[in-house]
Amino acid sequence: MGSSTDTDAGTKRRRGQRTAVAALAVATATALGSAGAGAHSARTPGWADAAKPGTSTVGTSAYTCFVTYPGGSTNVQYSLTFTGQAPDQVGAHQPYVAGVTFPTITPNPAINERVVDVTFRFRLPAGSILLTWKLSGGSGVTDPSVSVLGDTVTVEADGPFQASAPFQFPNLSLLLLSGSAGTESLLQEGSNLSEPSFSWERTDLDGTQRPFACFLPTGTTLTSTTVG
Repeated sequence: MGSSTDTDAGTKRRRGQRTAVAALAVATATALGSAGAGAHSARTPGWADAAKPGTSTVGTSAYTCFVTYPGGSTNVQYSLTFTGQAPDQVGAHQPYVAGVTFPTITPNPAINERVVDVTFRFRLPAGSILLTWKLSGGSGVTDPSVSVLGDTVTVEADGPFQASAPFQFPNLSLLLLSGSAGTESLLQEGSNLSEPSFSWERTDLDGTQRPFACFLPTGTTLTSTTVG
């Protein structure tokens, strides 16, 4: 649990997720051009066609986080509060935008020199199709990336982020195509150490790199949209 093997595997998995972006685009085009052909035009919907967020929802992820220290390891409690935005209601098979505003984070200088490989995971609304995404705003984060694997969206940045220096990831906007009916919710997810919902690698005060991997027993609901 939390060994160097786990860390290496997580790094390889993140690299693999980046390669899945091209495959996602192909799969989306196929879905829109076949299963959805009867309900939609041949043109893929764009941002201008989408129903815009109408309601903001504050969601707090109360994590259990695995950490190591000289001589051992333990679990600690940690929390981050996000703001989700999405329309309250959309029609079936209609484009809409769901978004996430990230919290501002300041690594604690009492236990960290700096942190790297900051990662967040979200689960796409069940029933929806992800068309594309964009990042905007934020502060102190250089070259963040978005990758998609199945229904999981991962947002990450390499850093480094120095202790005492606040940073905020850019807002994540998702252009989605709704399903046929029901409630579609964007969640923060990640229930185990293999795929934590939030994580970074920290350098402690003696210069040792250590994991900080946070998971949720159940996902945190960030948006909720009624379809139909």
